[in-house]
Amino acid sequence: MTKIIEFSHCGEQIRSVAIINLDSSECSVMVMPYEHKDELGNSIVINRKDHHWQSDSSIVDTHKITYLNILNQLNILVAPYVN
Repeated sequence: MTKIIEFSHCGEQIRSVAIINLDSSECSVMVMPYEHKDELGNSIVINRKDHHWQSDSSIVDTHKITYLNILNQLNILVAPYVN
């Protein structure tokens, strides 16, 4: 499933494409921001397993609040599809 999401990054709303792969036990999401790719990267891969999101992306450490904002949006998107 492909969705457009918006999240806050340094006080600015950033639009991104989110490609969501749903599985019965976990899901994975690739977030591709339209802007600030130099800070956020071209793509951010985030996996959800056992109700917890995980990512090896550098923004987890460099832009923690932005990462948490992305996770909030992903929780809203995937909640109807996962337990």
